[in-house]
Amino acid sequence: MPSIAEFEVAGHMAAASVPHFGLPMLMRVVTGMAYAGFWAVAPIAADRRGRAMSVVVSGLDLAVIVGVPADTPLAQHTNWQADFRAAAGAALGNLENLPSPAAAP
Repeated sequence: MPSIAEFEVAGHMAAASVPHFGLPMLMRVVTGMAYAGFWAVAPIAADRRGRAMSVVVSGLDLAVIVGVPADTPLAQHTNWQADFRAAAGAALGNLENLPSPAAAP
C-alpha cells in the first residue's frame, strides 16, 4: 500500500503529465487530501499534537514564502508542467528523508 507521501509524489507527477491546466487544479485538490490524510492517521501523542501541527503549518508557510518566488522564474522560462515536476522532485526528496514505518516510535 503506498504511503501518503508517495501519493503526493504521484499526484504532482500526474498533474505535470497532462496537456491542459484544468486537471492539475483537480490534482492539487487530490494532493491536498494527502496532506489532510496525514493528520487523520498521524501517530502523534496528544500532548505533542499542537507542536507537531505548528511545525507542519510553518513548513507550509515557508514553502509558499520561498517556493513561489523561486518557482516563478522556472515557470516564466519553461512551462507550467515544470512547476509540477519541481514540486514532485521536492516531494520525492522529502519522501527519501522520511523514517521508515518500522523506525517510527
